[in-house]
Order: sequence, then C-alpha cells, then structure tokens
Amino acid sequence: MNLRSRGSRFVAGLLAVLLLAEFGMRLAAPRLDDPLEYYVDFAQRMVGEMEILEEAGRTSDLLFVGTSMVQLGIDVAPFEHTLDGAAEVHKVALPGAQASLAERWLLDEVAPRLRPERVVWGVSSLDFNGNRPEKMLAAYLQGRAVRQGELAAIDRFLARHSYLVRYRSQLRNPVALADDLKDGTPVPPPIEVESLLSDMPQPKAARTQAILAEISGIALGDYAVGQGEIEAFRRTVTSLQQNGAEVVIVVMPVPDEYLAAHPDGAADYSEFRAALDAETARLGLELLDYGNAFPTAAFADYTHLRPVEARRFSQQLADDLAGIGW
Repeated sequence: MNLRSRGSRFVAGLLAVLLLAEFGMRLAAPRLDDPLEYYVDFAQRMVGEMEILEEAGRTSDLLFVGTSMVQLGIDVAPFEHTLDGAAEVHKVALPGAQASLAERWLLDEVAPRLRPERVVWGVSSLDFNGNRPEKMLAAYLQGRAVRQGELAAIDRFLARHSYLVRYRSQLRNPVALADDLKDGTPVPPPIEVESLLSDMPQPKAARTQAILAEISGIALGDYAVGQGEIEAFRRTVTSLQQNGAEVVIVVMPVPDEYLAAHPDGAADYSEFRAALDAETARLGLELLDYGNAFPTAAFADYTHLRPVEARRFSQQLADDLAGIGW
C-alpha cells in the first residue's frame, strides 16, 4: 500500500470518527444544559427571555438596568400598578455591571430586542470605579456570543453548525458529561411571557468580614472614578435617548458599611456623587438619590436590601417617578 493510499484511508477514517461523534453529540444534546455563550449564565438566561419577548412582539414600557443592587432591590409590581402606561416592566441588571459593561450589554443585546420607552438606571459608586482590579468588561467580552475579532466570528459560525464545537466545554470534562447525560436536563416549566425579566431573587444574608474585605478589595479596590466609565455612561444614555427612550438615574440605597469600605471612606463616595451630579446635569437627566434612604438593618448584606425593604423602596421609587410625570 503506497503512502497516498494510507493517507487517504487515514483521512477517511478520521472523517468517519468525527461524523460519528457529531451524530452522537446531536443525540445527546437534548439531555444537556445549553453551552455558556455569555460571561455568566444569568446573562444568557436573560438573553433567552428577551428573545422570547421579541418573538412575541413585546417591548419594554419601563426597563431597569444596573448591577445586582437593582436585580435584588427592585420589585416590578409597584411600577405596573402605579405608573400610567407601564404594562411591560422588565429588569436586565447584571452582577457587577460597571458602566463600560452596561454600555455593551444595553446597546448590543437589550435595546435592539426590547426597544424601551423609559429606562431607569440604578447606580452606585462601584459602577464607576476605573481602578477596579477585576475588569468586568474584559470578562464579559470573553463570552462566545460577544467576543470580537475574526477568530471569534469563525468560532460562532462553527458552533452554529457543529455540536462538537458548540459543546466543547462539556466535552473537556467527560466525567461531568456522563453525569449530565445520566441525569438529563429537567423539562422547563411552561413559559409565562408576563413573568419574564421580572424576577426578584432573595439576597443571601451574609455579613462577614471576609465578604466586606472582598467588596473593599475588588469592587471598590483602589477607588477612583474612571474617565472611561463616565464616557461609557454618557455614550449609553445618549444612544438610548437618540432611540427615543426617556432616562432617569437612581442612586441605589447602600448601608454605612458600604461607604466605609471605600479606601478613603466617604471621601471616595463623595467623589462618585460629584462626578455623577456633573454628568447628569450635562446630559439633562433627572437624578433621584436614595443612597442613605435606609438604615443598615434594612440590608441583607453590604450592598443588597432585604426583600421587605426592597418592596418598600420599589413603591417609593414608583411614587417618585409618578411625581415627575412618569
């Protein structure tokens, strides 16, 4: 047998193995969780919900954006009951979503799908920390769905057409893959469109020095308001307004320990407020400040309101938005 014949047989055998593996992966896929396309599964779930709403022709009368302070601190029900024309109220807040991450998330993923009429952006000092050691935008941009460049585009193309590529992260861990195939993916409950993007999860009541040190060292580490974050905030608001959305900025409630966790304490928080005041004035935005509206006992941890206080806050905010004509 000559070398060319051996090479041809090798290639044919390799193709047969790949085709068999591809076929097997397609059979197995219904029993597996969807591969992670975004930087966290929470973002991926929200994209899925947005796509359902978009296919149903539903858009946002009122949209809440921000960090987990918004996700855990806002109950949509008071806004639906209090504000005129707010039948469709949604939340698309992401954990640790600094302004630079929020820009890409809102303008690339959220606004094109939900086309919001009114946007409430809940912020605090961590949204604008330009020196944060953990770069949230860099983490976000590693997701396959949003990764930039030619190689990323090729990867997305291959993932659309090959289950071996799409599920490669699961294939790297054959033991976990076998367990997943054995257990199977639970059948999801029927989808109620009215409940999408409205979840208010329970915060984990956790007040320890280790958690406080993590906030101080990561979210607020080496604190300084970043020009890049301010510019991302400005671009995002301007783009939303150009697409017809009204925007209100809300300073989220925080406990005293949160202020003290900044490297220079209240002075750093004051730097944030001065920068935010200047930027909202420049953009002509309404700014509602609830930064010190609740005592420390109202918080489950160092950043998130307890559920009862979150509902109180939501009703107060709904009333205040109605008071400014919303």
